[in-house]
Amino acid sequence: MKAMIRRLSEREEGASLVEYALLIAMIAVVCLSALAFFGSGNRGSLGGSAECIGETSQSGGTVHESCQ
Repeated sequence: MKAMIRRLSEREEGASLVEYALLIAMIAVVCLSALAFFGSGNRGSLGGSAECIGETSQSGGTVHESCQ
């Protein structure tokens, strides 16, 4: 019984998987926090950029006056 417990405690493959999962979860939390913090201020400029890109692609490459 002691040998089996010792053999199971020496295995570390599962620990690395848990560590990677925690690292990915922490990165996701940081990214979502940054998006929530900075996202509201950039929403207007990003939306305007998206509109200009859409208008330019629909007009065949001609840049609209408001996008210059």
